[in-house]
Amino acid sequence: MLMCSITTYHLFKLSLSILDAPRVEIIKSLAVPQEGQYLKLECVSRGNPSPDPVMWTKDGGELPDLDRIIVEGRELTFTSLNKTDNGTYRCEASNHLGTSSTEYVLYVYDAPTTLPPSTTPPLHPIPPDPTVQLSTHASDLTVTGSRGSHHHLARGSWN
Repeated sequence: MLMCSITTYHLFKLSLSILDAPRVEIIKSLAVPQEGQYLKLECVSRGNPSPDPVMWTKDGGELPDLDRIIVEGRELTFTSLNKTDNGTYRCEASNHLGTSSTEYVLYVYDAPTTLPPSTTPPLHPIPPDPTVQLSTHASDLTVTGSRGSHHHLARGSWN
């Protein structure tokens, strides 16, 4: 709903104030939250008058009372994520024209593990062919060799 109010001063000034119901969105600091990481959710609200303060809930109830979860103004901060933080977080903002809310489903992924260095040799390198023979004479060059069941012979001349 959009409402307008007009006030005049000295017959020359006109002031227009547009009132607007709230609209909210949640901005997250991580795309893929993992255990042990820091995560900040910000509830961005727009409207006139400004919809302050915003209210955060988890799974339809109050936020858990943990030292790791901090609410400051529009921000909900997790200082060190763990699996118990999984759930649906809701941000709600109101002014006298209405209420708006949006949700963010948090799924905390396992922390990445460091794999030990591989002891398996690479698959692509080809060892040198021990059967290659090189014989040269003053005017010609002959190279012979075999790889598996194939025998190769190359001849050339030296100038």
